[in-house]
Amino acid sequence: MSPRRIAFALLLAAAPLIADAENESIASTPVNPTSTDVIQFALTSLTHTDCDFPVLQSTTVSGNVINLVILLPEINSFAACNAVPTPFSAQTTVGPLAAGQYQLNWSYVGWLADTYPSYSRSLTVAAPGGVAASTPLPSSTFTGLALLGLLLGAFSIVALKLKTVR
Repeated sequence: MSPRRIAFALLLAAAPLIADAENESIASTPVNPTSTDVIQFALTSLTHTDCDFPVLQSTTVSGNVINLVILLPEINSFAACNAVPTPFSAQTTVGPLAAGQYQLNWSYVGWLADTYPSYSRSLTVAAPGGVAASTPLPSSTFTGLALLGLLLGAFSIVALKLKTVR
């Protein structure tokens, strides 16, 4: 296989990783919650097809871990499905929570759940009248894979250029 084909294949393989990482988000309101606030989470993402209809199945708080589980119901027929990424969103509330640092996890269960990535981010809840130590920023375990895909693509391009110089 030629180096150009290898580079092209690597870039194609990285494209879905990069797209998924950019389209997933968990927003919280208020942004800097205190232990007296009820916190609303708004989850937004893209499905793989226009037939996927994810729904929020459960929200649980166990110690300092908040788990949001999205259910992907089974599709009976692919006849009318298009491979078009389709936006979806879900909302839920928790709290009030005790002051402290929390781990917010978002995962999928159900049909084809293994084709969707799981995400997590930290959330700081301050004491009443206090200021959160830091503004919670979205982060995902999948972002590392997207960056790895970018690095592999860049490495392939450099390798191609070095081969053509020789």
